[in-house]
Amino acid sequence: MNTNIDYDEYLDDDIIFYSILYSSVTVLFAMAVLSKFLTNEFRFGFRSVLSLAVLFLGEPLCQFFIKGPSGVFAFAMCCLVIYSILPASHLPVGNKAVLVTGCDSGFGNSLVKKLDSIGMRVFATCLSLNSPGAVSLQLACSGRVHLLQLDVTSQKDIETTVEYVKQHTGGEGIIL
Repeated sequence: MNTNIDYDEYLDDDIIFYSILYSSVTVLFAMAVLSKFLTNEFRFGFRSVLSLAVLFLGEPLCQFFIKGPSGVFAFAMCCLVIYSILPASHLPVGNKAVLVTGCDSGFGNSLVKKLDSIGMRVFATCLSLNSPGAVSLQLACSGRVHLLQLDVTSQKDIETTVEYVKQHTGGEGIIL
């Protein structure tokens, strides 16, 4: 009976086993990150760079410096932490529409641009359609943005806006 153990053979088996584990975690993390980016507006920022760094630097560092199950666990935990700080997915836009008041400047103007960029149909109301903010929206936004003049203190303007929105949405889902 031969009691000599070939440690090199076991070492080779471990390297192959852990390489497969690392590759599996890498593929799962890459697919999860890619799906988040595809469901959001694609931006290349700090979080994107961090995700790529974990993929391309974290795996080899953990694999070669933290050997065995501890390295796989550390790499998987890093992937989970990075995935949790990625932006959340948007709700499906579909044929949804939104009415935003005060789009001449500030928050309303920025909100219209953001909603347009994610594909929503937007009814943007401004006090004056000739204001610099209204003109910038006309130039910057797609055809999904409908600019309307609305003075929120004028009952006539409110009724006109409601009718316009009803005509363009079929009246469905309007909550007043």
